[in-house]
Amino acid sequence: MNVTLFLTHQCNLRCDYCYNGEKLDRAMPDSVARRSVELAFSELTTDRSEPVLIRFFGGEPLLELPLIRSSVAHARTLAAEGGMPEPTFSVTTNGTLLDSETAARLERDGLSVAVSFDGCREAQDAHRRYANGASSYDATLRGLRVALAELTSVETCSVIEPDTVSLLPESLDELLGLGVSAITFTPNYEAPWSEGQLGALERALDPLGDRLVASYRSGQPVTIEPYDSKIRSHIGGGFPQRCRCPFGRGELAVAPSGRLYPCDRLVRQDDSNELCIGHLDTGVDQGKVKALRGALAEPDTECQRCQLKGRCMHWCGCVNVMTSGQISTPSPTVCRLEQLLIQSADRVAATLYAESNPAFMQRFYP
Repeated sequence: MNVTLFLTHQCNLRCDYCYNGEKLDRAMPDSVARRSVELAFSELTTDRSEPVLIRFFGGEPLLELPLIRSSVAHARTLAAEGGMPEPTFSVTTNGTLLDSETAARLERDGLSVAVSFDGCREAQDAHRRYANGASSYDATLRGLRVALAELTSVETCSVIEPDTVSLLPESLDELLGLGVSAITFTPNYEAPWSEGQLGALERALDPLGDRLVASYRSGQPVTIEPYDSKIRSHIGGGFPQRCRCPFGRGELAVAPSGRLYPCDRLVRQDDSNELCIGHLDTGVDQGKVKALRGALAEPDTECQRCQLKGRCMHWCGCVNVMTSGQISTPSPTVCRLEQLLIQSADRVAATLYAESNPAFMQRFYP
């Protein structure tokens, strides 16, 4: 079972592409956090041999650092009492509040840390600024450097916007220069991508792929998503079921109010009855989950005809809802973006496979 604690709606940044809506002064009470952790160890977790994953999200979750620490301790106690494996923990942060003391606490508590950082200064400041409009670049860079120096598990998450596409290679160079070895680039699927901007993305992905190829040739390959998952989806004949959107089964997000959602992306301002699937007081509404999953399983006609249907994220109900309004229907923009990402990943894989690159073969054909 994976449970995400949406610790607060508040954030010190005002990223204009944030999907979580207004930054309300609404934090999760201690009692809700404890019950959220307990939910992860309840009868919803059918496989007691698998470790529970507790994720901390927001808003900016490091605004509620004491709540993170108490939740981790509570989860470890419950796992030990139930004879279950040690839980795993992760936190997604904008990095501006990461200092040595905070990093040391996160490391002692065994948290994996994902820092949201769009790369070079121009890309970061285009959309990720403080509430007063000031640049967040220096503070985020400082926090990321602390994380890389003091934490065992660090990755970065970068959003690709239509107006920052041309900065992709520069942003990747900056991340690689810092020593980041696990990087995720995610297009803003909700943005109004024009044909010209999609063409610019296609051109920008070529140097991005070239840099990934170079890392393999150097014998020190980095992990760049979505390249790794797209390559694996080709080798495996599509995304395995365990990697697909569980949408309420095996994964839940808890809002500060105690309301339950299938995914942290759908909490937003916690005002959707359509996508809410229960409450800590009443439990998961299994009928609602069944209905939502049934809608997700309804095949989209165009997707069924597509040769890439096993390799794209048309099955992500969260993205579909936010872009097309329909759980089972990806928007045309999602379709086009996925095609471009698969095309670029295939070019990288074909190049390295033709060379029988040792690092590539070991990673994907061990």
